[in-house]
Amino acid sequence: MSILNFGFTSPGEFKKHIKAAAPLMERYLEEAGLIDAEWAKLLKSECAPKDIFGLDDSEMDALFQFGYQALEGGDLKSAELVFSKLCQLDSLDARFPFAMGAALQLQGCHGPAARLYLIALSLKATWVDVYVRLGECLLAAGEYEQAGGVLSVAEVLIDEGYGSEALKAQLENLLLRLSAVLGGSA
Repeated sequence: MSILNFGFTSPGEFKKHIKAAAPLMERYLEEAGLIDAEWAKLLKSECAPKDIFGLDDSEMDALFQFGYQALEGGDLKSAELVFSKLCQLDSLDARFPFAMGAALQLQGCHGPAARLYLIALSLKATWVDVYVRLGECLLAAGEYEQAGGVLSVAEVLIDEGYGSEALKAQLENLLLRLSAVLGGSA
């Protein structure tokens, strides 16, 4: 099974699980005193949790910077926690699953990181970094064909002028590793 497998065989199966869990989750939140009738209305109206909590973009950016500083400082668990909360607060911002994926990847959790990179791509992330990191995870998991495909997309983007010189060097290194694994046929 691929590390890209989310554990559901169809979108219908995923929706079925969400529908089954929603009433249980709502009841749990009410019983725990974490939600009242007004919150329930807001949640049902499809407001983002960041809006429910009254967080604006500058506050979300500040939280993101806090998580990024933890990541850069090597405090991977704190970074993971911050990015996880950001994903929960705003599930439509591609930066948050990408950053959480990076925190998990640095901890050696390649499968969850790869799935988070896919989520970032599905949210229209346009950074070459996403493809490079996803390819890196696939390479680490031994999924060489998929890694080659993803890394070739990154290569095209870098050839078109996207990405930094450091990222280009990292991509070249990954392509060399992939080629070595495949016996020079990559």
